[in-house]
Amino acid sequence: MMSRPVPHVIYICLLVLALGLSAGCGQLSRADYITSMQKITRQMDANGGDPTFAGSDPTPQEVRSQQRAFRTAADHIEQLNAPNDIAKAQRQYVRALRSFAHDLGLLARAIEDADGDPTRLAENIDRIQRKMQEDVAQLGDAADAYRESGYSRA
Repeated sequence: MMSRPVPHVIYICLLVLALGLSAGCGQLSRADYITSMQKITRQMDANGGDPTFAGSDPTPQEVRSQQRAFRTAADHIEQLNAPNDIAKAQRQYVRALRSFAHDLGLLARAIEDADGDPTRLAENIDRIQRKMQEDVAQLGDAADAYRESGYSRA
């Protein structure tokens, strides 16, 4: 008796099922997670993710470059399959990174809208400063959660 060929659709369904079941099996070890986080952080800094602006007045383009660096870092961190003991802190950190990135967009817009007028710039920044401070505090809270879980080098 000849076996009947299995339609391609069934193979595809089996592949999707197998990939879905194996997704939870790829959890990173503590050491691999820390290494991955360090790599992402170095990449974020290299791509303009240092929000200090080195004492200069940033241009909207510089701020948007930082915004992209923070968003990209958040995306990469979210993709990491964190060990269970740090997963909650990772989610908190990703939310804070995304929120701060959003605020950087507001800052870029504030700089543009001021059109070189320092008084208007100060007024524009005053409107978004509280939100940015809250996001910096959230980033600090997430960093504390990492440290408390023993991931101080992440």
